[in-house]
Amino acid sequence: MSFQATESSFNELVGVSTRKYVIPRYQREYSWGVDNLVTFWSDIHDEDEFFFGSIVLKTPDNDRLRIEIIDGQQRMLTMTIFYSAIRDVLHELGELTDAASIHSQYIIQRRGRRDNDFIIQPTLGLRGYFQRSVQSLEPDFSRPTTKEEKRVRKNYEWFKARIYEKIHANSSDNSLPIIDDLIEIIGRMQLIQITVTESYDAYRIFETVNATGVDLSVADLIKNMVFKHIREDDETGEDPAQIKWTEMKNNLAEINLDVARFVRYHWISSRQTVTMGKLYKSVKNSATRSRNWQSLMDDLVDDSELINQLMLGEIPNPSMLASISRINRKLKLINGLGFSQCYVLLLSIYRNMERLNFSWEGFENLVSEVENFNFVYHTICTRPANRVETFYSQKAILINQIEDNDEGLARFTSNIRSIFNELIALKPSRTDFIQDFNNNTQYSNSTKKKSLLRYILGRVEEHYYPDQISERPIDESISIEHILPQSPEEHWGLNSEEVKPYVHRIGNLVLVGQGFNSSARNFGIQRKIAELSRTGILTTADLITEISDTDNPVWTEEEINRRTTSLAELAYDQLWSRRA
Repeated sequence: MSFQATESSFNELVGVSTRKYVIPRYQREYSWGVDNLVTFWSDIHDEDEFFFGSIVLKTPDNDRLRIEIIDGQQRMLTMTIFYSAIRDVLHELGELTDAASIHSQYIIQRRGRRDNDFIIQPTLGLRGYFQRSVQSLEPDFSRPTTKEEKRVRKNYEWFKARIYEKIHANSSDNSLPIIDDLIEIIGRMQLIQITVTESYDAYRIFETVNATGVDLSVADLIKNMVFKHIREDDETGEDPAQIKWTEMKNNLAEINLDVARFVRYHWISSRQTVTMGKLYKSVKNSATRSRNWQSLMDDLVDDSELINQLMLGEIPNPSMLASISRINRKLKLINGLGFSQCYVLLLSIYRNMERLNFSWEGFENLVSEVENFNFVYHTICTRPANRVETFYSQKAILINQIEDNDEGLARFTSNIRSIFNELIALKPSRTDFIQDFNNNTQYSNSTKKKSLLRYILGRVEEHYYPDQISERPIDESISIEHILPQSPEEHWGLNSEEVKPYVHRIGNLVLVGQGFNSSARNFGIQRKIAELSRTGILTTADLITEISDTDNPVWTEEEINRRTTSLAELAYDQLWSRRA
């Protein structure tokens, strides 16, 4: 590997040179956040000669092309944002000449009245927004859409606020010396320029170096290798790697799944069971030729679409099959529970369904079992996820490798059967579940906990009144009400501290529709019974009938605990059981 390393100041890199820079297509998104800015701001004010780290550059084959930034693009973009904030503060202070000078020296190169060019060119995804905001004398930071665009605006606003703080902290009416000091501090930052001449050297350095800034992630490293092996078309200028990577990221953005986790799920559902720390090495060792990287990228795009459908519960259903509609509903519920390890298995089976002639009815049974298992194992009993993920991965890889012949189809059927058996074996005991159910289903104001309680009580309603649920699903319009109020002082002869150990237990909670009078929340038992019986939720009405079916209705800690245990037993034995 041939390279040259030289010491320089930041001003020599940007401020007084005629060089222009480009961020290569394989680089990560702009990811500096406020934490990085706080550290940077503190460092440049605390140290006389702040060391800015190393910048790795690839010189172009001819002088008309831009210099590629192999490592350091996060800092280079941030400094451009910093200069734009200085420029705009000067403009707002009426120092128009100085503002234009900052713009022409640090943001755009002027070689004549009309011959201008930006000093730094971001990747395509950020370029348009960066040019109309940071790199414009009439900046427009409005309407950022992507995460990196939003980071650019947030960082710009942060820098402007810090500059104004420095100005306001100074008693002098002249702000220019303060801004001049900032420009000088930035310009004299020390750095090491590492220059390489070959593209392969550039990719290798990107893979190994971690200078000041956000550390390279597994996703960054894999992207680097994909873009290294899948090159742009010299004739058409088309960039197939960029097109496919963007398509994959768009699919994942809809489900808020980061690239590294998705790549790992793809890998451990099809190739090899590895930890995140060993993922890159496993992928790199497997995809050794350009054709293999092309195939990997194709597979990633396909799987990103499949996992998008699985997590959103939007499997296409052009024939309006009832089984697919039920599957999609269950997939939405699985996603709502918030445990993603099962997608390793579901992804492999969904990917191979047609090839292995697996019916939608069979897939529905499996999805139902996964939902039941997730609720019992993860949600209620909070058992370790790594054990089931390893199991899911092993089964997923076996299924992915099965051949579509008679022997293979028999093996597939056997594997599906063994999945059900293993999930039953992993299921926590009834005693453990009931104990954990009592502890982990207590009310709180968090959206997540209220969604869980609505999910549990909704399943009870569906169990007893399936037709009612099909007509009126339990959604966020349905509220959760305490029978014994949280503030029982006025009508119940109790105080909040007395009831605190048991008032939030699920046995004291019921679902109520929009017809419930919220002002009745703290009523005594008799008046509250009358209000709760008219809520439109049939299981709530049944419970109220049961409570009021005595001459002297009571609702105490004993009744609450009894109902809590009864709900736990119903949940384990029927509602989230394979027999349900």
